[in-house]
Formats: sequence, C-alpha cells, structure tokens
Amino acid sequence: MINKENKDIFISVVMTVFNAEKTVKQTIESVLRQTHDKIEFIIVDDASTDKTVEIIKSIEDSRIRFLSVDKNRHAAVAANVGLNLIKGDYVAKIDADDYWDEKKLEIQLDYMQKHPECGAYFTKIHLVGENGEDIEALYPDLYQLFNITFDTRREWMQFFVNQGNCLIHPSVLLRTSLIKEVGFHDIFFLQALDFEWWLRILLKSEIRVCEEKLTYYRWENNPDVKISSDGEKSNTRFLNEKFLAIIKLFWNMTDDEFCYFFGEYFRDKDAKGSLALACEKAFYMIDYLGDKGPYALWAVQSLAEIYKQEEGRKLLEEVYHYNIKDGYNIYTQHFFFDTILKEKIEKLKERDSQKNYQIALLEAEKESLLKENEREHKDAYEKGLENERLQNQLEWQKRLREHLEAEKTSLLAQMSSIEEKRLSLLHKVNILEKERLRLFDELSQIFGSHSWKMTKSLRALGNILRRMKQR
Repeated sequence: MINKENKDIFISVVMTVFNAEKTVKQTIESVLRQTHDKIEFIIVDDASTDKTVEIIKSIEDSRIRFLSVDKNRHAAVAANVGLNLIKGDYVAKIDADDYWDEKKLEIQLDYMQKHPECGAYFTKIHLVGENGEDIEALYPDLYQLFNITFDTRREWMQFFVNQGNCLIHPSVLLRTSLIKEVGFHDIFFLQALDFEWWLRILLKSEIRVCEEKLTYYRWENNPDVKISSDGEKSNTRFLNEKFLAIIKLFWNMTDDEFCYFFGEYFRDKDAKGSLALACEKAFYMIDYLGDKGPYALWAVQSLAEIYKQEEGRKLLEEVYHYNIKDGYNIYTQHFFFDTILKEKIEKLKERDSQKNYQIALLEAEKESLLKENEREHKDAYEKGLENERLQNQLEWQKRLREHLEAEKTSLLAQMSSIEEKRLSLLHKVNILEKERLRLFDELSQIFGSHSWKMTKSLRALGNILRRMKQR
C-alpha cells in the first residue's frame, strides 16, 4: 500500500541508452508501472545506431523526457547530461537492459524518508540472463558479491578500497542534495564510473541496502564474451581506473576522514598531523594494497617526498623505523606486472593443474583397466584350465562310455553265445530225457515181462557171486 505521506514526493529517474533495441522497452515499462508514479523519466540516447530511438518514441507517457546527444561519448557524459536535468527530491538510475520490481521506488522512498542519515539506498538483486532467465546458480560468486551488505560506512569503504565494487547503480535511490554535494560523474572514468562515485558518496553519507530483491540485473551469460579481447580490455581498464579512483580518494580525503575509515590499520596508532597521516596513507598502500598493482609504487614515491624533508626523515626513521634502504628494497618489487596477465597465468596454471589432475585420473583409470584386464586374463586362463580339465574329464568319460559300451556289447555277445549253448544243452537234455523215458519204458516193459520174473533167482545168485568176488 502506498504511503500517502510520500505520494507527492517527486523522483527523477535517469537512464542512458545506446543500441539497446532488444531490452529498452521492458526497462521503460518497468519504470512507468512503479506504484510510486510521481516521477520524471529522463532518457538520454547516446547516439544509438539501431532501432532504440524509434522504440522509445513509440511509447507515449507524459512523464518521459527524451533527448538524444549528437555524438556517442559513452556513459559518463550521457549520464551527466541527464543528471543536469533532474528536478526531483530523489534520483534513481537504471540501464537500458535492466528492469525493476513495480514496488522498488515506493519501498526505497519510504525507507529514506524515515532515515534521513541515509543518502543512498540500494536494493538486492535478481541476476538474470539475456532473456530474463534466472542465472544465479550459474554465477554464485557474482550473485553473492552483488548482494553483499555491511552495517557501517567504515566497512563499506574498506571493502571498496581493498576489494572493489559490489553495488550496481540500477538498484540505487539517491538524495538529490547528496548528488549536489559530491558532484556528477567523473567523465574520465568508464569501467569504474560507479565505483569512483560510490567512494565520493561514502565520504559524505551513510549507505544502506534493502534486503528485498527489487532490481533485475541482466548479466551477459556468454563466457566467450568475457574472455574475448574486448572483455580483457574492459577488465584491464577497470583495474587501471580503480587504481586512479583510490589514489584520487586518498589524495582528496581529509585527515579526519582517513582516520575514521582506516585508523584501525595505522602502524602508529597515535599518529597525528598531516605529515604522519601522509605516512600512514603510504604504509596502508604498502601493507594492504601492495599486491594489487602500482599502489606500492605510489606509496614509496610519497614516502620519498616525505623523507626529503628533515621533519619527515626524522618521523620515518624514529617512529616508523623506515629509511632510504627500505625504499630501495620496495623498488625491487614488480610494480608493473600486469594483473590481467597474472590472472591469465593463474588460469593457465589452473588449467595445467586440471589437465594434470585429468591425466592422473586417466592414469589411474588406465592402471585400473590394466589390472582389470590382467584379472580378466587370469580369470580366462583359470577358466581355460578349468575348461581343459573339464574337456579332459569329458574325453575320459567319453572313452569310458565307449569302453563300457564295448564291454556291454561283448557281454551281450557272450550272453547270446551262452544262451545259445544253454538252448543247445537244453535241447540235448530234452533228447536225453526222451531217451530216458524211452529206456524207462523199455525197462518197465522188461520188468513187467514173464521172462524177467522167471530169471529173478538167477539174478540174485549172480549178485551174491559178484559180491563174494569183490571181497
């Protein structure tokens, strides 16, 4: 629900655009449908060559203030043209490929009205691809970076100086009074345009980040673009501009501001006075930024100028135990070692490490396959032996079966011969039996005959005589 107390507060929205025909309509519509609709929408075309201008002019809304510059001079110049036209109490910025949740301005305005100490209020973001798809899981480190938050201005400043930018301007709502105090964009910054602006804003005001994700930030989901020559140029330009922005910050920072933001890192916790704080600035560069480009070179040059002064030499030698020889040693560092080249070398080392890891995996796989092959050969050999044993056993069984079959055949032949002999003997027995019966018949006839009976006494006598003869 819109806060009625804030409904009449005027907000200026500034957008610079260059050749964004694919996304500009969605961006404009997301601004125009804001629940807080008391806005002016200043659109500055930076001499587009595609259909961007045609698309913008086709959208009819009285809140749009459109102008096109005569020549492309990049974002800083075009943004300053728009900022120079603002009439609102607050200013929001957006790029032509990003878009907002419809309640973004309302929620931010309500917070800032309640917290006058806050000069810039950002939101957390959705990370989306070319077609608005969620790519947060593809770039977890980037997503985490753009959604980071700190409690104090000191923490913000230290992160920006030590690490880099973590805030995106399409998510910000600024007080117009703060912009007038810190000034517009420095037109000599391109890649670190916002980074340099945030540093100036932090010097003057508290900043906060809304926990709600109200900004859709489009990220080029194409790795080939990021490693192209243009991508490398952009990264190199950012590192160079970041160095210049931090040197500019340290140069323009008051002694009180420097003590507030970085006093906890002083070598001499009791450091006071411009000369001592100049030493501390140089030592901060050496101690905390020495491995990130030419900071240490700038620092040792600053110390050299301090050392040339009698008071400075005494301060450096007696308090900081630093002398000219220390400066000579610092000069042995590779100040001009290209950070991008260093990253490339690290990536190559990482690739080599990955390749070595892959080679090691392949070697391990090869060793495993060899062992498996050896095991298979051994198994096959053992199976071969087993098969040979089984084959021999089968051969032996075959021969045994053949032998037994021969034995069986022989026995059957013998049985057949015996059977023939038995039948022959049986035949003979039958013949003898018939003969016996015939003889028995004949004897019976004889025994029953009259002559047999008459000779009975003679046969008895004959038997007695034979027995006597045997005695």
